[in-house]
Amino acid sequence: MLELESKLTVIAEKLREKDPKRAQLLIDAYQQSKEQLVTKKMARITELLDNNELHEAEKLSGEVMQSIEALIRLLMDQQEKTISKKEEEIQLDKWKKAIEEQLKEQKAQTDDTKKVANKDETLANLEAQIKKLENLIGKQTEVIKDTETKSNEGLRSRVLPE
Repeated sequence: MLELESKLTVIAEKLREKDPKRAQLLIDAYQQSKEQLVTKKMARITELLDNNELHEAEKLSGEVMQSIEALIRLLMDQQEKTISKKEEEIQLDKWKKAIEEQLKEQKAQTDDTKKVANKDETLANLEAQIKKLENLIGKQTEVIKDTETKSNEGLRSRVLPE
């Protein structure tokens, strides 16, 4: 989250030269997110996911999403009216894709958490797979020995006539 704060600061500083109002708006929106404890709530969500408390994590993530959506509305409402509909659609599509990516990552993390939570089942599956592999290795070893024996017998019959 410190990385986010530093990036926002850099963006605001660059923006300040061309558009001081928007730069201040960006800083104000970030301050509001800090006041709403968005960063701390996001850290708590991570902690809940790590502890496999999925229901609580989902509930808290909903609250965080509402806060973020409110901040986005604040930023969008304060934007200059010169933005065209096409530009707005493009921006919304970008945000939609970013949110979808975040959801995919969150789902992957949730799936990983579920796998870890079912470690006994996962270990049993791995043990079964190991046994299957050991059986295959045993069969391969028998086939190799059988092949060597038959190969040697075939060589003897050719070299040593009866």
